[in-house]
Amino acid sequence: MAIIAVALASIVFLFAGEIDFVANVTNFTLFVTFIVINASVVALRYRAPDVVRPFRIPGTIGSLPVIPVVGIISSLFLLTQLDSLVLLAGGVLVVLGAGIALVGE
Repeated sequence: MAIIAVALASIVFLFAGEIDFVANVTNFTLFVTFIVINASVVALRYRAPDVVRPFRIPGTIGSLPVIPVVGIISSLFLLTQLDSLVLLAGGVLVVLGAGIALVGE
């Protein structure tokens, strides 16, 4: 099912016409992914502080890990560099992906 979905999405992007638009939409989704991952690191640090983890993130201020916060800020900055049409298309893709993920559960 996933292969079919990716194939259909790829076919839709073929008709976008400009490769820079497709590349920037891909950048948008990567930046959003990095924001979610870094926010998850921060959230897990506060929600489950006593869980034994096989690694530690260096550079914390109290319980706040600095590197994920810098990752969130830099990803947000990079998002501001994208065109509004790219932000709109990327936002639609993120909402569709979240909807599919929620329905699939």
